[in-house]
Amino acid sequence: MNALDKIRCQGFTVRAANDDVYVEPESTLSEAQRRWLTDNKPQILADLTAERWQLFINLCIEHDVARAEVEARFTSDDIADLVAEPDEKLPLHAQTIADAIHRSRTRQELIERDIATSDVLGLVRAIYAPVCDQKCGTCKNFKRHDWHSNLGSCELQAVPDAPCGLWDSDQRNYCDSWVAS
Repeated sequence: MNALDKIRCQGFTVRAANDDVYVEPESTLSEAQRRWLTDNKPQILADLTAERWQLFINLCIEHDVARAEVEARFTSDDIADLVAEPDEKLPLHAQTIADAIHRSRTRQELIERDIATSDVLGLVRAIYAPVCDQKCGTCKNFKRHDWHSNLGSCELQAVPDAPCGLWDSDQRNYCDSWVAS
């Protein structure tokens, strides 16, 4: 039984925020339980992170993407940021990532088509376009949202926002309004 299960079996609700563990109802915690929580905080935080990450993966899988496709797009810092998000935002983030994966699949299909049909110009465009650093986060028209460090909106609305905003690392090689910041 992991640390989270031990706490939950005693009737407590556990959540993590700002690298800390919050247990409710806090008023019913004994001193021994408080010491145990302090001693086991790293393991509890790790268990909560793993649990939230699995929830996010499951939400992404509902949008027809594979676990490996999602994991390939996240660093450990990204995962830490994501698992700190409120429950109601996770489905929006899952949809955004799934859409990005679907777009990249489409790009790969275009590359394969260009190879199969010997469309050299199309293949060159598909291969070399991604090396451009034309990302939303590097554009002076990108305004970050206060509620998330990686999300924002295009001030000119040249690129329509996803439900939760534009991710700062989104490639926008086709955006005519992109201006280096």
